[in-house]
Amino acid sequence: MTETAIVKSIDGDTVKMGCGLSEGCSSCSSSFCSAEKRMFEAVNPKGLQIERGDLVDIYIPPGKAVAAGFLVLIVPLLLFVAAYLVAGRVVSGASEGVQALFGLIGLAAGFLLSFAYSRKKKAAGMPVIVSIRTKAAEVNDPQTSL
Repeated sequence: MTETAIVKSIDGDTVKMGCGLSEGCSSCSSSFCSAEKRMFEAVNPKGLQIERGDLVDIYIPPGKAVAAGFLVLIVPLLLFVAAYLVAGRVVSGASEGVQALFGLIGLAAGFLLSFAYSRKKKAAGMPVIVSIRTKAAEVNDPQTSL
C-alpha cells in the first residue's frame, strides 16, 4: 500500500517521517487525533533528492503490515494460552489464579519476543520512499497554490 508522508529529518538513507495528508484525514474532524505528532522512519534506497518538508509517497508492503500485526497481536496471545494450559497440566493442583499468572507471564514473554524480533529486523520492515509528491518549496510558494 502507498501512503503519503512529510519528511521531518534526514540521516543518510534513513528518513524520519510524519503523517501526511491521507484521504481519511480530510473527512475526519477529530480534535483528539495524534496522527500529526506520530513519527516513523523510512528508507530512501533510490537516493531521491528529498529535503525537510517534502511530501513523499512511501510504500509499505501489505505482507509486511500483516506480518507485523500478527507478530504484535497474535504471538503474545498464543503464548498466553500456551502458558495458561501448560500451567494447568504441569503444576499439580494449580488454581485458576496460578494459571492466569502463568498466562500473563507468557503474554509478557510474547511481547518481549516480538519487540526483540522487530528491533533485529528493523531495516527489513521499514517503509520505502518511492517518489516525491511535492517539494517543500512548492508547498510554501503561494504561486503554486493558485
